[in-house]
Amino acid sequence: MSAGESSGSVVRRILLGSQLRRLRESRGITREAAGYSIRASESKISRM
Repeated sequence: MSAGESSGSVVRRILLGSQLRRLRESRGITREAAGYSIRASESKISRM
């Protein structure tokens, strides 16, 4: 956690990332395809 970041914001970010992953996977979209759609790398998608 960085100096100006509260634990609440970290939890919200983790929950958002989990929800995005569930939505992506429920639609059968790979990390690679998601990255291509938003012009980002597969590794960036996995970090989200």
